[in-house]
Amino acid sequence: MGCWSESCAISGLEIGAYCEAVVMVVKPVSEDAYTEYGSFSRFVPVCPPTFGVYSDYGDIEGEDARPEQLDSKFFLDQLEKARRIYDPNKTDHMEYMGQFWWCRKDVWDYCDALPLEFSYGDNPKTIGEAVEKQRINIKKYVDVQLDIQNSVDDEEGKLRRLFRSISSARDIFGLGHIDGNFVIGLKQKLDFAIEQGDLETINNVVESALRVLKVSLMCYELRKIVCPSTRAGPQHGGYEAILSLNKFTLAKCQEYFAEYGEED
Repeated sequence: MGCWSESCAISGLEIGAYCEAVVMVVKPVSEDAYTEYGSFSRFVPVCPPTFGVYSDYGDIEGEDARPEQLDSKFFLDQLEKARRIYDPNKTDHMEYMGQFWWCRKDVWDYCDALPLEFSYGDNPKTIGEAVEKQRINIKKYVDVQLDIQNSVDDEEGKLRRLFRSISSARDIFGLGHIDGNFVIGLKQKLDFAIEQGDLETINNVVESALRVLKVSLMCYELRKIVCPSTRAGPQHGGYEAILSLNKFTLAKCQEYFAEYGEED
């Protein structure tokens, strides 16, 4: 007794027991970072999206849900601020208290194919392509910084050149409209890992940043903002209501394309 389902923030579909899901701890933006624009205009991530299996009581299980997989003291510290509870006796289990953005994993995967607004010329055509393009951009940044670390003997010179040659954290990760604290924390973790030559941590931070970027793109293209998911809803999952609304939405899209034509 007492179990419940979560709701997918993108599709509205139910996330019930044993459903593969993605969860991201979020918090309200600070007053000085408040903005009217962007997917993260109201809530920002505390930690990167985590993959796993929903276990019916608001938590997520699986290898990816283990804190050590994030390999980041920054994220663990932030999770504590979000009043996260972790039982070390359950190595494949994370339980949260706080505000959470949920997405079904099948919806998350499907969104790779969503078309982008600015897809002309050589720009990426889909969300999946945009994420991979940013992965290449981050790799270029990492390769340059690793080369600096390997080519300068003086430790002070390494650090000076490392931090002098960087772009802004938002530019590196492609997260232009997000509260700076999270992105700066990502970049600090990345730069420290580069300084140490820690390739595993570099890869983990890059993957974390790309997951957040994907959330941003998904919400933007679907005219949504990141906000905590609701547990409220019909016990049978609400599929009939969602289907009815989506039929109406489909009809409106067809009317639009009939009048204006589909873009090339």
